[in-house]
Amino acid sequence: MTQSALADYLNIEQAAISKSLGKLEKKGLIERRIGMDKREKYVLLSQTAIKQYPEWSRVIAEHREQILSHLQEKEQKELTQLLNKIQRSF
Repeated sequence: MTQSALADYLNIEQAAISKSLGKLEKKGLIERRIGMDKREKYVLLSQTAIKQYPEWSRVIAEHREQILSHLQEKEQKELTQLLNKIQRSF
């Protein structure tokens, strides 16, 4: 994915995404590569990030379950619908 496409997807300014990606790059979690036309920068997960992804996914799932455990099933569905609606509006 290009850096600009990622910024658009996340609805973040180019300067902000560049700063955030710089931090991730310094931590060895992403790599940025120049595209064929020299103006595009592609963002790729590093091997370190790919190896850590299952653990991150597990931790996120645990936190999600912990947060949602305080809501009844109907409330969980309503919350999901509302969050999806908000996301679509951006």
